[in-house]
Amino acid sequence: MKVSREWKDLNVDLGKLASRIESFFRGKGLYAKRISSKEGIKLLVTRNVKLMSFRAEILGDPNDFQVNLVLDEQPDSRTLSSVFSAFFGGGFLLKDIKTRELFEKLEPDFWVYVERTVEHLSAFKGR
Repeated sequence: MKVSREWKDLNVDLGKLASRIESFFRGKGLYAKRISSKEGIKLLVTRNVKLMSFRAEILGDPNDFQVNLVLDEQPDSRTLSSVFSAFFGGGFLLKDIKTRELFEKLEPDFWVYVERTVEHLSAFKGR
């Protein structure tokens, strides 16, 4: 699952935006690890340091950028989870469900926070 928003002509410091998004996740009790690349900035978001839950991406340049919130789902993950559940209990399936629930719970607050932050950072640049 991937949800995206795009902004144009705002001249926003994407490094500051990434820092603010990291703070959002920390405020929710999550870990966020920043990885920078030529495409943009990725924040790997986890509930604990061993398991990746989902990621936030900031792609583009300060005047034309996109923010994505991505929950990676393997097409066969439910099948594999069912097999593992049959042999080892429901831990794998439960993790998938809890990750999806966390993603769906955080998503609305995430977008409100990002919209306000982009607005603030673009207004600050204009001064």
